[in-house]
Amino acid sequence: MNKQKTLEIFNSMEIVDSESDGEVMICIYVENSQENREKLLLIGFSETQIDNALYDHIEKLDVIDLNHFVWNCAEWFDGAKFLDRNPNI
Repeated sequence: MNKQKTLEIFNSMEIVDSESDGEVMICIYVENSQENREKLLLIGFSETQIDNALYDHIEKLDVIDLNHFVWNCAEWFDGAKFLDRNPNI
């Protein structure tokens, strides 16, 4: 799958929470839903990889941290969407 299509899939997932320290993203959470899991499988990640990226946000294992996946194709996160390059450069 090409980089642009992969970014479109990542950007189609609703971010429920994210945090950074100003330089590094600490977490980028999306709901641990069947739809989001299927999108990650479509990109090429395994069930095991997805399960290893589960965290407790409000409930037990209710979110997937995209930090485990997205940086293979994205260079930047602007707080709402992933970009293939840093717009500040």
